[in-house]
Amino acid sequence: MHDSNCLSLNCYRVSSNTPLQLGVEVPDKPGRFTTADMSTRMGNSGAAALLQLAATQNGSTGMKTAQCEGAVWTARAVRTVTHSNNLTLFACLYKYKQGYQLDTYTVFQKTEGGLIQLSGDIANRLVGTPGEWLNKTIWDMVRSVETAAQAKAVYVEGQPELGPEPAIGRVAANSP
Repeated sequence: MHDSNCLSLNCYRVSSNTPLQLGVEVPDKPGRFTTADMSTRMGNSGAAALLQLAATQNGSTGMKTAQCEGAVWTARAVRTVTHSNNLTLFACLYKYKQGYQLDTYTVFQKTEGGLIQLSGDIANRLVGTPGEWLNKTIWDMVRSVETAAQAKAVYVEGQPELGPEPAIGRVAANSP
């Protein structure tokens, strides 16, 4: 019911897990991911303080991760584009009586400014913005689940709303 290949097309480091579901009754409603700040999970240790300091210095509020309790498949994918952006994407696939629900959570950090910004702007016009490629990664996961489940996915919600893919990505997705 899962396919990590859709992630590896867009990210270079992917890890996935299919936890055992022995004796688990399929629920009426799908599960939902929760977020956790990794630095607070370490308590008052020196490592936690260093993580919080590093996150604050980099303009972040913490080191958030998704917790996928009860998911039948989970994945974590990382993509780093030097001098442009960093993406960490978490995916949780939940089985329930009416089918499956795919939850995604992303941590996306974009670098802007300086002389490198000029070349980045040119590249974004040619191949799409980092945000459009993030959308492509999520849409590729949705298409993969649709193929595996032989079903049509329905978009439920997004914060922010899931936007379009880059034009070059739409061409690749629709080709045989």
